[in-house]
Amino acid sequence: MKHLSRKQFIARIAAGIGGIGLIFQKQAPPPTLLWRGPVAGFQYHSGPAMLSELAVDQTLDLKPEPENPYDRYALALYADGAQIGYIPRHSNKVLSRLAQAGHPLRVRITEVRPEAADWEKVWVEVAYPAPA
Repeated sequence: MKHLSRKQFIARIAAGIGGIGLIFQKQAPPPTLLWRGPVAGFQYHSGPAMLSELAVDQTLDLKPEPENPYDRYALALYADGAQIGYIPRHSNKVLSRLAQAGHPLRVRITEVRPEAADWEKVWVEVAYPAPA
């Protein structure tokens, strides 16, 4: 008679209850959050004109600007091809180095606050995707 481990026993019972055994399958790890904060310079770019089009969970493009005369670590944020601002200067050095080295950073909007001050209207997070 073959003995089942506790995990095998529970998995078999759960599978018989309608596929709950799926909870025992390995799931991909979540992305690693690297930074979260407001978009800097929002009011000086296309941000205000696009505010009604921006949405939570929307993905943004992140473009390093190593030739930027004010900040060689500048990271511009784009929504649908239009620049809406930057990752703030105080937070961009490591992120810029990762992006310039070709690491796949993911940027998504986490909050849209139309009533907030210009520098706090849109919040984003930068994450490093989980390995496939």
